[in-house]
Amino acid sequence: MRSDSSKDAYHLVTGSRTTAPPLPVVAVTWTPPSPGFIKLNVDVSWEALFGSSFVGVVARNNAGGFLGAGRYSVKAQSVAMAEALAVKIGCELGHQLGWHFVVLEFDSS
Repeated sequence: MRSDSSKDAYHLVTGSRTTAPPLPVVAVTWTPPSPGFIKLNVDVSWEALFGSSFVGVVARNNAGGFLGAGRYSVKAQSVAMAEALAVKIGCELGHQLGWHFVVLEFDSS
């Protein structure tokens, strides 16, 4: 009998053989920046038990063209601190790449 790989993966993470609850479907739209600007979208994942986070940054121009992306591992004592670090990393990335007209977008939910 073949097992369902998603259930096996869930078992590895949770130690449970039950299926994970379904995730809600959320409509997401992206609004481009004004001409001449670069938009940096940043987001984080945060693990309270270990205080570890991953920051993701995606850069696009006003036509929606992909300019680059990065993933960074950071230590944070709270999700608010992780979000603040994400904003800092996004600003540093824009500065390092010589972008002077940047729109930074993040969600803090």
